[in-house]
Amino acid sequence: MFLQSMTAHSISSDPPEIRRKLEALQHQHEVIENLRSRINVAQLECARLETELSEYRASVAPIRRCPQELLLMFFEYHTCKNPRLIRNVLLVCKQWYELAISSPRLWNRIPINFDSDWDLKSACESIEKRLEQCLKFSGTLPLELDFDFSELIPPQNQIESKIWEDISKYIQEDGFRAFDTWVSDLNVDLLNDPAVISICQPHHIFGLLKILMGKDGGIMSRWGTLRVELPDDSELALDILELFSYATPSLVRLQIKYMRAEYASILGGEFPDLSALEHLEVSSAADLKLFKSNPTLMQTLTFLDMQSCDPSILTPFTRLQELEVICWVADRLEEDSFSHGVVDLPALRRLSVRGVVPNFGTLKFRVPVLDELHLSRGYIENPFIYPKVQASRISWEVERGWSWISKWTLDRVRLDLRAILLQYRSATELRLSSRWKEGILALVQELKSDGTWLSALRVINLEAEDGTISETIEVQEL
Repeated sequence: MFLQSMTAHSISSDPPEIRRKLEALQHQHEVIENLRSRINVAQLECARLETELSEYRASVAPIRRCPQELLLMFFEYHTCKNPRLIRNVLLVCKQWYELAISSPRLWNRIPINFDSDWDLKSACESIEKRLEQCLKFSGTLPLELDFDFSELIPPQNQIESKIWEDISKYIQEDGFRAFDTWVSDLNVDLLNDPAVISICQPHHIFGLLKILMGKDGGIMSRWGTLRVELPDDSELALDILELFSYATPSLVRLQIKYMRAEYASILGGEFPDLSALEHLEVSSAADLKLFKSNPTLMQTLTFLDMQSCDPSILTPFTRLQELEVICWVADRLEEDSFSHGVVDLPALRRLSVRGVVPNFGTLKFRVPVLDELHLSRGYIENPFIYPKVQASRISWEVERGWSWISKWTLDRVRLDLRAILLQYRSATELRLSSRWKEGILALVQELKSDGTWLSALRVINLEAEDGTISETIEVQEL
């Protein structure tokens, strides 16, 4: 504008022709300004009309005529794997926002994940806002809590890692070995003090847990499901477990991963009331002493790292319907891990054995004919243990995700498949991966041709990679 006014300004020495051109130029500038003003007005009017048209189209869209019950089903499906996605629903429109915040089922599932990030304080402040909303909008529904602390590391390690990260960028390549030694020899005890460095201290996490517990544990009475993955550091894990010292009379499902055997002897007053517990997942049978529940109510029981067990410890679980036993670590197997004895579970319907559970095959089972016996192989090459039970369905697999490690081939699983066909002759259904189709068909044909193999097997169901049935084979047609 300054240059425009300078070029359009006439001086006394300008000839008449130049003055006329300057006046014409000034007029054109005024026309341009007028057009710009009209364009701005037109653009604002276009934006207003587009907004009104968008609102109209949204108001008559088919989704607007969708009953609230169906909308809620859509919301629940959208947030099924990640409850935090509810924020996407809240931003769509006022109707969806009001429907979402008035639906407790969208707010009672609360996942909290922590990794090894430096700034725990900011992470907790962000999570705290979400917790307040969940507690407010979930009403009186039982809370389903999922705490993943598996990546959490002690603050002293955080400080050492931060020092290394911030300084290493200035270290020359030939100086890294000396630098690593210097960092590993650092004494960070003075820095590992909340009054000195607070940002990475676990008390921020403990504060979040206390919000979910409520004053004097008042909110813990609403806990219906609790899943906890403990950190590898024993001190951190114990600090977390010791917080669960209030009653949880409504807790139906409890899963604690990465418990260590020594924790049971250290802890004592945690989870004082598990009177409603029906589903329990722990590391070993020793943990049952810590989680004092009513065994006659238990329906499912999972041991994530079963190294040893006295079979009589299972006797009180008279209504147990599903038992899962897992053991992957081969170098800790003990010859006498299981005492020879009897497993008496009169209501058991499903048994799952994953990995090689030591001496599990020596146990005598007093159970009804099971609906399903699930057997799963890992990378361990020890001879597999086949429980002495009868079941209508036998499912067998190489543990998903580990097949490439073990380089399983048909020749390597042939002995397993043969043992299953010979030992579980009362089973009417066999389920396994379609990968083993050729081998299982050849084995069945071989056994049938022998004439001595008597079996109730009727169908072989082959599974696709996603676990769905891809093909059903009638045994009598082979």
